Amino acid sequence: MVVFCDLFRIRLQFGNEVIKEDGNLDREVLGRRVFHDKNLRYRLNRIMHPLISLNLIWKVLYSVFISIDPVIVLDVPLLYETKSLKWLCKYIVVVNCEEEIQLNRLLMRNPELNEVDARNRMNSQMSLKEKVKIADFVVDNNGSMQELHSHVDELFNHDQLRPKNVLGMKVFVRLLTCLPLVTILFQKSKHFTQ
Repeated sequence: MVVFCDLFRIRLQFGNEVIKEDGNLDREVLGRRVFHDKNLRYRLNRIMHPLISLNLIWKVLYSVFISIDPVIVLDVPLLYETKSLKWLCKYIVVVNCEEEIQLNRLLMRNPELNEVDARNRMNSQMSLKEKVKIADFVVDNNGSMQELHSHVDELFNHDQLRPKNVLGMKVFVRLLTCLPLVTILFQKSKHFTQ
């Protein structure tokens, strides 16, 4: 989700080496740089987070006023770090797994990463252990996909998350992901609109 003006600002901040020959952002090169340097990551976040926040706010407004979704799930991996969207949500859900499982999943999802790069990415965020301590709900993601589905079903059957009626007060759920599996929650949230 990099628009032209942000791509221009990224080029100014990080140089031409983060831009591919076709003019698109080279996420791999940029990622290697920002996940090794906290100051560079801060500069990138200052460019990208306003656009990302506006996009999420637009999606929430659409869901509330146009599609009238009774439950809205947001995927905000840096929620605790940025704090900019916390006001939108009533509950925070952390999808949690053991660190080694998280590392293995990250390496499977991004085969271009080596273990050091993957750990740098993980360490650039608040640890899952810390996130779990301040979450409203925790979904265990240490097992199989079937077990995860079961845990998500339990979450959406929790009394606090059940909408009283379709036109009633919206419940905003903030999701901090532990790779990969956000889609399941989105599918479950659509269940309430039927």
